[in-house]
Amino acid sequence: MLQAKPSRHLWIWGVSESLTKEKLEAEFRKFGPLEDFKLLRDRNSALAEFKNIQDASAAIKGLNKKSIHGDELRVDFLRSQPVKRVRNLNILCFFNALKQNRTSGLMLKVRL
Repeated sequence: MLQAKPSRHLWIWGVSESLTKEKLEAEFRKFGPLEDFKLLRDRNSALAEFKNIQDASAAIKGLNKKSIHGDELRVDFLRSQPVKRVRNLNILCFFNALKQNRTSGLMLKVRL
């Protein structure tokens, strides 16, 4: 398996359904300030963006394979860097519209 390149962005999986975003985020904040933190409940995972790589590395060492709420967390560097937030928002809005069947008769231009 390829090793992820060190970065400020972490992928967390194995997140228990009973674990709240606030509790999990607090565990990661112990290792340094965060730029962003997202809980992806439907995937039992989360994304953490630290202000620097050193804090992200420390979080991996401290939290990878740690049991929280009875489940073992897995933590590693994100394998691909997240795209700009504006692009993510545009894509998210597009897919949300698709889910809600609001796109019939609509021409949508998506810039990737």
